[in-house]
Amino acid sequence: MSTPHIPAADAARALDEVRAGRDRVITTDLIPDWYWPSLGGLIVMFVASVESGRNWIVILGSLLFAAGMGALIGAIVQRRPLQLNAAMLGPRGVLTIVGYTVALVAIGLGGALALQLAGVGWPGTIAVAVVAVVMTATGPILVRHLQRLMLARPLGGGR
Repeated sequence: MSTPHIPAADAARALDEVRAGRDRVITTDLIPDWYWPSLGGLIVMFVASVESGRNWIVILGSLLFAAGMGALIGAIVQRRPLQLNAAMLGPRGVLTIVGYTVALVAIGLGGALALQLAGVGWPGTIAVAVVAVVMTATGPILVRHLQRLMLARPLGGGR
């Protein structure tokens, strides 16, 4: 059984088409800018409901948070018929996301602890509001950085 001969020009064109398709998937609106303030608002609402200390508010806040997250995720998935392959992120992309998340958690926990020690009321809610502002300002920057990392990776998700 022999392999059919494919002219180099045809192979190069096919590879260019694959690369162009990959680039289109990566450069589409991965996570729209409205996602970040929406997520931040949901988190602030949830933390405020927990900090209220009233069971019925905690239950309502939890239900609203779950419904809101479902709606956010549903809206993003519906807008993107194509899904990114996790291998496209690569180790640097994964570490970037982990680092970003750890930094946001540190800001929130550190701020809440400092506010609590200072005797400020609703320390978690205030700290998470700061995190929401930071996410709103930096989320789109994170997405653009991840897009650049993915575009720099070779086809096939190699290291």
